[in-house]
Amino acid sequence: MKYKWGIIGTGYIAGRMAANLRDHYSPAVAVAARNHDKTKKFAPKYQIQQA
Repeated sequence: MKYKWGIIGTGYIAGRMAANLRDHYSPAVAVAARNHDKTKKFAPKYQIQQA
């Protein structure tokens, strides 16, 4: 079974989770946060399709 992960937030813990998913499972498919500029920077860094 393949999960489609989403990340809420762009802080330290969210970055660790996104990196762990990318390296060991499959990249998250979306990231959401209050600050859209931060999500646009966060998404490509962790190979996330949608911000």
